[in-house]
Amino acid sequence: AGRSTAIEDCGFCLLVTNYGETEWPDSLDSETGLFTYFGDNRKPGKQLNKTPVGGNRLLENVFESLHNGDRGSICPFLCFENYRGVDGTYMRFLGLAVPGAEGVSSLDDLVAVWRSTGKSRFQNYRATFTILTEEAVPHSWLEEIVSGVALADAENCPPAFAKWVKTG
Repeated sequence: AGRSTAIEDCGFCLLVTNYGETEWPDSLDSETGLFTYFGDNRKPGKQLNKTPVGGNRLLENVFESLHNGDRGSICPFLCFENYRGVDGTYMRFLGLAVPGAEGVSSLDDLVAVWRSTGKSRFQNYRATFTILTEEAVPHSWLEEIVSGVALADAENCPPAFAKWVKTG
């Protein structure tokens, strides 16, 4: 049996920011590695976890697994910045991330925040991730994950991710 196509069953996830949305100010602290990311419910009209892509459902599941101590089931997050250069649009790799952060409680690592647009109020998630100390992510590891090899047991798993799965 292969993986389903539900976002909750993804092998890995790409988080893309442009750092340009004032209502949803994603941020990266390059000193601490803390990456604050806002979910995909960025306009009124949908419930918090009923977005078309399902990113907020994925965030709920991942942080629930983190809080339950089941790090081995959490997909890796590859973070990118999407920016416009003189020659076009580019993607810059920000790092390999995991949910949560040292010193951030389970009450604060995934928080539903309210915003208003006109007369409509709605919620989105603010999630805290930690960028691990890995310069690159081997493509071969991503292929192993997609083929069903356990994340941290994969031959090409980055050491920092394997350590996080085992020890937090």
